[in-house]
Amino acid sequence: MSFRKAIALLLILAMLGAGGYYLLKTEHEDDERMRSLYTEVEPLEREREALLLEKSSLETDYALKMRDYGTVEILFQTLDAQIFTDVWPVMRSRDIVGVLPVSFVETPGSYNKLTADQIRTLVADGWGLCVKYENVGGSFSYWFSALERNLTQMDLPVPTAVYFPNNEYSSETMDEELIECGIQTVIVNASDGRSNTVTDVSAPLWRTGAMTWGYTGSTADLELLGRTDGANLVLVMTLNEIWDKTKNKNVESQEKKDFTEVLDSWKELLYAEDLLADFEQVGPTPNIYVDTNDPEVLHEMYLDTLTPAQQLLLPKFRSVSVDKALSLHRETLDENVLLKWEMQQKEAEMDRQIAALDEKISNTYAMYGVGQSGKAEETP
Repeated sequence: MSFRKAIALLLILAMLGAGGYYLLKTEHEDDERMRSLYTEVEPLEREREALLLEKSSLETDYALKMRDYGTVEILFQTLDAQIFTDVWPVMRSRDIVGVLPVSFVETPGSYNKLTADQIRTLVADGWGLCVKYENVGGSFSYWFSALERNLTQMDLPVPTAVYFPNNEYSSETMDEELIECGIQTVIVNASDGRSNTVTDVSAPLWRTGAMTWGYTGSTADLELLGRTDGANLVLVMTLNEIWDKTKNKNVESQEKKDFTEVLDSWKELLYAEDLLADFEQVGPTPNIYVDTNDPEVLHEMYLDTLTPAQQLLLPKFRSVSVDKALSLHRETLDENVLLKWEMQQKEAEMDRQIAALDEKISNTYAMYGVGQSGKAEETP
């Protein structure tokens, strides 16, 4: 190799070495720049992901808070004195209350009927009263006014609920008259196929159905009741002369045994003190409003809407008086409006925070001359 060729080769190698060094140096600087970029971006990305996760769970959390639990009332057909002596102790020991009917037939203090003092004791224990309408002709207002005077003289509360045992007595043309009399709840016989658990508390008159105690499908309906937001069920109870004891006087009647067994089965269905205790880790339960009374159909439709975790939950409902049930549902309705507004405010604030983080992240990438894909941005 000539001297000139050797010099040329050395120059070429020197140039290549300088280029390689430059490439290595550039690559090292790029690595440092990317490390600095991700050091700044990573906490912003984590904060953004945390906000997105919190927002996605917000609706579930509020669905639990906004849930309106079911209610059930045990309405007695008569004012039998044995309600106080025999039935009340059974119910009281299980934290279950009842509703007593008043009318000109069911008059406090009449033969073998509850006295006014006994009724006041039951009312103080959480029981309620309702008007049992008797179709005696004439206007409801005239009939109700006379009954109201009787109750006032006995120092008993005037009911705001009316029970129509025969639906022929009840007509929506009476609505204005009922409202003028201070009636808030209308209870109708639902055994003719009317809906017995789905109600609407936003209407001027709250309409709810009544079913005979122990009717076929009552167990399935009670399970459904506890998981249907805002639902209500009235169970009409009729006592007989030997409800407490048989003719033997020492043997408990079958009616009392059956009644007690049903109430015992409610123990797991009644609400705990903390209404959300059983639902915190599960998620919202669905609203179910369907136009059918077939208990098997209802039960299957309901189960199909639940996740496996939700199906493990026991249904829950309250045992209350009619007035208390309406009050609870209306309070829940008002509370839910406020909770929904609160949820929307939180969502809006989260959206603002997420948008601010998006801008910070985008600006940080731009500052390093890198697109959010991780590639260098082309200079226009």
